[in-house]
Parts: sequence; C-alpha cells; structure tokens
Amino acid sequence: MASKCSQLLRVAAIRNAFVPPARFAAKKSNDQLTPEEKIKCLQYRFQRDDGLPVWLKGGPNDKYLYQATLGLCALGLLMNFHLYFGYIL
Repeated sequence: MASKCSQLLRVAAIRNAFVPPARFAAKKSNDQLTPEEKIKCLQYRFQRDDGLPVWLKGGPNDKYLYQATLGLCALGLLMNFHLYFGYIL
C-alpha cells in the first residue's frame, strides 16, 4: 500500500505541476485514487516515523509557513516591547 500511495502521489504532483487545472479537471484516468485510498495515503504520509514534527510533514510550503509564522510572532513581540517601554520611559 505504501509504495502505491507514494507512486500515485508523485504522479499526481507531477501532473498538477505541468497541466493547467481546467484541462486537468476534464480528464478522467484509471490511476486516480478513490477518497478512501487518498485518506489512507495521507494517513500513511503523516503517521510515518521520519523524525519530522507533524506540522512540517507537508513539505517545503509548510516549512516556509512555519518560519513566517515564527517571524511574525517575534516581530509582534518586539513591537509590543517597544510600545510598553515607550510608555514606561
């Protein structure tokens, strides 16, 4: 099941990267996953033990989103310190 999931997810990612969405939606092929199979593949992907936390298992986009969130939180914290120390001094 794992090899089928990873192979089909790779094929779907390549297809989505090179085919415009309007043309892709009109095509029907036999290698598409049923909703149950897709859920099983996603469960396998997020539950395997590869040393990554679950919030980073989505790939590079999750990493960039996580880093942006941390950066914005740090910026907000610094702006709060600046505001409150401006009131004190």
